Amino acid sequence: YILLGGASFLNAHYSTLQNILILVVGQTKPRGAAYTALVFEALLRTFPVEGGTLLLQGGIMRTMLSSCALNYQNNSACEPERVIVLYLTTIARSLLGNPALLDETLPITSTSNEGVTLSYGPRELIHMYIV
Repeated sequence: YILLGGASFLNAHYSTLQNILILVVGQTKPRGAAYTALVFEALLRTFPVEGGTLLLQGGIMRTMLSSCALNYQNNSACEPERVIVLYLTTIARSLLGNPALLDETLPITSTSNEGVTLSYGPRELIHMYIV
């Protein structure tokens, strides 16, 4: 619908789409995350700036970043690697549309398995792409 409806679809269903994605991200099995990634791809390919803003305002981007942070810290509660790759792809595509998108979001703090509070910022995000 995103591809066919264009801007009028996004304007009419912005909050509905955001609410659906909030319910789905981080709550599905890897196969469901792969289908969700297709929605992200269509959204960000068609609306590079607006799509990233939708993900950021709804807290969806923070959920993806938090999962990436847990994975980076080898936390046992993190999502599978293939889901993290999908999240990193979505984050990268969002940043292509709006490079300043994560300026207010990073760093993310999380707790390691040992109970230590850790920070996950731009350097750690870039490290995940390279390694």
